[in-house]
Amino acid sequence: MKMQVSYATFIFCLIFSMSLQAQMLIDGELRFGDEWINHSQKYYKITVSEDGVYRVSQSELAAAGVFSGGAAPDGNQFRLYFHGEEIPIYVSTGGGFGASDFIEFYGKRNNGDLDVHLYEDASWQGNPEYSL
Repeated sequence: MKMQVSYATFIFCLIFSMSLQAQMLIDGELRFGDEWINHSQKYYKITVSEDGVYRVSQSELAAAGVFSGGAAPDGNQFRLYFHGEEIPIYVSTGGGFGASDFIEFYGKRNNGDLDVHLYEDASWQGNPEYSL
């Protein structure tokens, strides 16, 4: 009897999992959320707890290992992304990064914008200001 229950549970879970999807339907287009990633490049994560203007200095970038590959990249090579969209940044130099150089940007904290795709009806989302 126990074997039959386990087998039935396995079959139920298998059939149920076939209906699950990891994609998001945004403007009629199926997305996985990582289409913007170029896997031949390195990425560094900058976390912010509040919406606002932030400055990242050369020393902070160096401490994160951005310049560990030798020569500092040109300022015009930096890109910043939030939820897969490139956001505007101000870089203090267009050439190599010096000790006094920095990157400034308007950062937004993580919110529930992407979580809305988890719900059949968007009104079911508890609080759109906070991410799950």
